[in-house]
Amino acid sequence: MDTAVPFVFLFYATQFSKELKFDSKMLEAHLSLEHLNFLKKSQVKQLKQIESVFDKETSTNGDDLLAQIYLDDNFFNSFTSLFTTIEKMFSLRDFAKSYPKAKQFLSMATTTMIGKVLPSITD
Repeated sequence: MDTAVPFVFLFYATQFSKELKFDSKMLEAHLSLEHLNFLKKSQVKQLKQIESVFDKETSTNGDDLLAQIYLDDNFFNSFTSLFTTIEKMFSLRDFAKSYPKAKQFLSMATTTMIGKVLPSITD
């Protein structure tokens, strides 16, 4: 089983990576939401190309590092762009219609019904 773990990692790294580079000492996997088709063309235009390099390839003792991960600005920009540019409206009433137990409460979710309990809302 221990010998299969690196191959499983390589399989998933190739599936989720936008770009994969094999070096003599390490593997670089460039992950992005754009590659996974989570971002639309308008959201991709908001991102900028960022050149980045790994800090050190060896530790202070001269040993090769096992792994390095860096997150650039596009990592955070992709997620904020994904959530701030939603082009669909969501309705709690539409969600409730799909659940049979919630249908009985939909008739009570009106301003006149709530106004009986909290009259300041209807005023």
